[in-house]
Amino acid sequence: MYTKFCTFALLLFLGLLSVGSSALPFDTSTDKLQSASRKHSPDRENATSDSVANNLREQLLQLSKSDEVPIGYQHAYAYGLKWKYTTGQFTSDMFQATGKNPAIAGWDFWHMDPDITSTIWLMKEHHSRGGINTISWHMPNPVTGGYYNDVSGGDVVAEILPGGSKHALFVSLLDSFSNFINALTDSDGNAIPLIVRPWHEHNGNWFWWGKTHTTEEHFIQLFRFTVQYLKVQKQHSNLLFAISPNTVFNGFVKKFDQHYFYAYPGDDVVDILGLDDYTFMTAASIGNWILKIKFKNSLRCLVDAAAQHEKIPALTEFGQEGVKQKCFWMSRFWKPLTRSKKGLQLAYAMGWRNGYGEKPSGHRFWVTPEGDKSKKNFMKMLGDRRVKCI
Repeated sequence: MYTKFCTFALLLFLGLLSVGSSALPFDTSTDKLQSASRKHSPDRENATSDSVANNLREQLLQLSKSDEVPIGYQHAYAYGLKWKYTTGQFTSDMFQATGKNPAIAGWDFWHMDPDITSTIWLMKEHHSRGGINTISWHMPNPVTGGYYNDVSGGDVVAEILPGGSKHALFVSLLDSFSNFINALTDSDGNAIPLIVRPWHEHNGNWFWWGKTHTTEEHFIQLFRFTVQYLKVQKQHSNLLFAISPNTVFNGFVKKFDQHYFYAYPGDDVVDILGLDDYTFMTAASIGNWILKIKFKNSLRCLVDAAAQHEKIPALTEFGQEGVKQKCFWMSRFWKPLTRSKKGLQLAYAMGWRNGYGEKPSGHRFWVTPEGDKSKKNFMKMLGDRRVKCI
């Protein structure tokens, strides 16, 4: 019930007038979407009018060709381990520990902490300082009203696609997201570029849009519909779209394409090939050389796949809850990444969040806060000229 109320309140705040009609002004069949995407393609040669998105694309492409890797994490400016945002405050646990802010700031359209107005201000401020914003969406279950990890309700994806019982609700949620995007403008009124990472980790089973809860074809339709509705119907020209499967190490590297490209929606609706990878970093033993090799090989395969598909490679989630080892940043993350030969071709790497007030033992964080035992190691990594912060 709380989730339903929050969703309804969000729609009212963003000025959504109606959720009643499921009729759309364009055909959502696969053939028609492909035709529309040729006119509004994320590919550089077909998107000359999308100058804001193109500028971000070129920036990320240049980063992937350099040896610099922008580093950031989720909800960095909204709250930290021991603080929450107050009006006009621009800080992060990373800044409080090291004097540097993240170059990549991750947000979530469902978790609007501290509130929508403050989130918009923080995203604008991050952009004005040279940072890049990316947003995911832990959408509540539209069928049951439960959380994003409520996997009951049958094939929920089928119900929100055209013809489904919850399609009108889904379109209304996309409309509210569109209104939110419209509010992201700089001081001159220009649209701020944004990386949208919808339906992440779809090859897992922990979200209602995951592999075991819908069909491959339904997920493809969902991703394509999301992109085309925002780009074609809502005419947003400031968005890049990332797909980010979760790492599956059981045969993942040997059969990378088979696992990574499960339910891949097509090159015409994807700009960034991302990967959410926690496995090696959360392994019990820091000397687990097998997982370390697989991590490096996964990055190599990701970069190669991005080159083959003319996309941008990125590590879209990583980290270890509680940063348990003093040497975590160098031993578990930076050295394996830089020694993978192609790891430095990542356009960016984004860690997970630090949770305010969660787990009094202090382990609900993924990025080193002030006073943590890993601070010295964290600062050593950030001191490498190849790590990009703001």
